[in-house]
Amino acid sequence: MTGLLILTLIAISMACAFYGTSLLTWTIATAAAIVVFGATGSVPLIGLAVISIIFAAVNGAAPR
Repeated sequence: MTGLLILTLIAISMACAFYGTSLLTWTIATAAAIVVFGATGSVPLIGLAVISIIFAAVNGAAPR
């Protein structure tokens, strides 16, 4: 199911890029997907932790 999480995050990124949304909208959409996958328990904890760390690192490096 980690693969499904990754495909979902790629789809969200592609949709946000296509519509030209702001970084805030992109971040909220991605974080919501991570929370939903975590809440349903469909992704192993280690996969969720790795994706969350990568997400936090990318958003921490974003220009302000």
